[in-house]
Amino acid sequence: MANFGQMLKQGAFGQALIGSGLSLAHSWRARGGRRTAIFAASGLLLPYAAEYVGVNLLKAVRHHSQPQLANVPLPAVLGWFNITYASYAMVERIFAGLGHSRRRLAYPAATAAVATSLDLLLDCFGLDQGLWQWSTDGPYASEIVGPNGKHGIPVLNYVGWLQLTSTVTALYQELAVKLAADEGRGNAGTAAAGQQAALLALAYYLVAAGWAVANKKPQYLLYSALFPLALIAAARPAGNMVAA
Repeated sequence: MANFGQMLKQGAFGQALIGSGLSLAHSWRARGGRRTAIFAASGLLLPYAAEYVGVNLLKAVRHHSQPQLANVPLPAVLGWFNITYASYAMVERIFAGLGHSRRRLAYPAATAAVATSLDLLLDCFGLDQGLWQWSTDGPYASEIVGPNGKHGIPVLNYVGWLQLTSTVTALYQELAVKLAADEGRGNAGTAAAGQQAALLALAYYLVAAGWAVANKKPQYLLYSALFPLALIAAARPAGNMVAA
């Protein structure tokens, strides 16, 4: 298991780069170039800033994956972007029938719920594999011990996930209207876009779910059940989605 964790640390950046390339390609087709640039800017800069604060100012977390910029691991920043984007694109499909005013409220909240649900599983996996460590004990997954001997995951982690993913998507929605209002809409919200978005997110889930099964920790699959439900809903064929 330790060797697997070392392999993850070494390969995390390449995997995250590939995932980001696929996310950008999906976004370009779904929403066009300018809107893709807006989502990428908010989806990368805000997570970097949040990680910088958590690592360097609050000293709440320390990462072990490379490369790093000012102690902030680039694989983690890219992972934030990939998960947030895939969750948003799945939400677009699931709630494709909502009117504009409802989407402004529903999309950020739903994206935050879906992405954070995945992290209820993914952060346990990463902590167990030594990809990062927390400076204090946390109440969630308290039986898992990080590289520094601290147990569990602080609640602050999940507050951060909810706040950051909802902020990224809400900011994107506002800026997309103001800065790219005349850009033609692509295939966002269609069955094809939803199925492709589900595939983007599936790799993260399968790796962490495999860890939970192999280590006989099925409770974390249950805690994160919203995420696979969203995967299934987004991957469904046309029809039977939420109507306006």
